[in-house]
Amino acid sequence: MLSIYAIEGGIPLKVSATSKALKEQYTRYERARIVGARALQISMGAPVLAKDLKTVEPIDVALAELEQGLIPITVRKINKSARREAATTP
Repeated sequence: MLSIYAIEGGIPLKVSATSKALKEQYTRYERARIVGARALQISMGAPVLAKDLKTVEPIDVALAELEQGLIPITVRKINKSARREAATTP
């Protein structure tokens, strides 16, 4: 089971969209859940963290924020050896 927790007061770091660390850090299912949750927040009126966007669609804005490393989030998961891990935005 995947649990997603937002870090309040965390300072997000900027990461380039082609960064290997960002692509290897989350599975495609985790990325989909993060982007979907953030898009829902944006559509309900949450402030947008990314600047100078050419689109206003919540999904596109959420993808841009994730690629730029602006979403302060921690994904907690249990790996195959039953160890708990926490992956945070670099």
